Parts: sequence; C-alpha cells; structure tokens
Amino acid sequence: MSLAPKKIKLSREIETVDIPTMSNMSDEQYRNFVQGDGLFFIDHHSILRSSVADYPIAATREQLDIFIEELQRRRGKLEAVRADLYELELSERSLKALKGAHIDRIEQLSKMPVRQLLGIKDFGKKALNEVQAALSRRGLSIVDYPDLES
Repeated sequence: MSLAPKKIKLSREIETVDIPTMSNMSDEQYRNFVQGDGLFFIDHHSILRSSVADYPIAATREQLDIFIEELQRRRGKLEAVRADLYELELSERSLKALKGAHIDRIEQLSKMPVRQLLGIKDFGKKALNEVQAALSRRGLSIVDYPDLES
C-alpha cells in the first residue's frame, strides 16, 4: 500500500491523504505531512488557513490559542472514547454484563443504541442510567439516550 499523499486541485495544489493511508502512516510520516501544507498553511496575510477547504482558521494569536485549546479538548475526548471500559468505574454487575456482550472499549459503548444495550443479558434501565452517568462525566453520551419511552 502506498503512503504517498494524493494531490487535489483546489485554488492551489495541496497534498492530502485518505483515512486508510493516514491510519497506516508512521509518526514520522504523519509529522512530515502536518509540517507540510497537508492540513493547514499560513497565507500571504499571515492567516492560518485550512489546506483542503482554504478557509481561515485563525487570524490572531488569541484565535490560534483558542484553536489549540479546542484541539486539546478534542484530544481528551478521543482518549476518553478509546479507553478501556474499566475506566468508567461501573458496578461489577454492569461491567460483567457489558463484558459478556464483548464490549471492551468506551467507544463501543457510546456508539450503541439504547435498545441494543437493553437487549444485553442482565443489563437493564438501572445499568443504562449508571453507564450514561459515567459517560457523561467524560463528556460523552449513549447515542440515543434517553430514548426509553418509544
């Protein structure tokens, strides 16, 4: 599989990659991609712009600081969903039910609809509410919570 960036013609020629390619990049390859113009660039007015959509991201240092803060917040969210289920500190009963259904990661849990969760053996509304509270503490939620009435 080639990891060479693909060129797309917009207002200027840029290099970009698809998700499978990016997923297989080494840290060094990704670093080179980011340090190039693959994601963003600074234009002739000293504005940070998106390379793909050519829209402005930040025009001042303060805006750049806000952008960096948002990236850090989203990094925390990515780390939260990729974490092991044990990190939610659920009751033994809820954890056992979820593990019995082969749910091992917070990401899997947060993507499951309420009806599917309630279909898990020994997992009822009490466990559902416990899980939602634990996800909520991490800034996450069950996909369609609290859709319990329909």
